[in-house]
Amino acid sequence: GLFVELSRFNHSCRPNCEQSWDDAAQEIQVYASEAIQAGEEMCTYFVDPRMPRRDRQETFKQVYRFTCVCPACSGDDAERDPARAELLRIGGQIKRLGGREPTRGVQLVREMLDVYRRDGITAK
Repeated sequence: GLFVELSRFNHSCRPNCEQSWDDAAQEIQVYASEAIQAGEEMCTYFVDPRMPRRDRQETFKQVYRFTCVCPACSGDDAERDPARAELLRIGGQIKRLGGREPTRGVQLVREMLDVYRRDGITAK
C-alpha cells in the first residue's frame, strides 16, 4: 500500500511512535509510545531499533542511503548495544514461542520491558 501520512514521519532509533498494521481496517495505525509535547517531532523507526548501532548504520547506508544522526546514533548509545542484543534475543524467543505458551510469552514481554526501562532505550 501507499501510506502518505506515514511517509512524512522521520526515523529515530529512539522512536516516540509505534506503527502497526490493522488487518480488519486494512490500514496502518500509528500510536504514541510515550507522551509527546506540542511541537515535538513524531518519529517512528525504519530499521529495528534493537539492532546494535553499527548494524543499524550499515543498513541505513545500504538500504536508505543516509547516515542516521538521531540521539541514539549520535550520542553514547553504543554502550547500550548489549541491552539491544538482549532485546533481540528475547524478541526471537517470543516469535518462536508464538501463542503456544501464553504465560511464558507474557513473562518474556515483561523481561523485554524491564530491559527497555533499565537501559533507557526509549525516546527520552
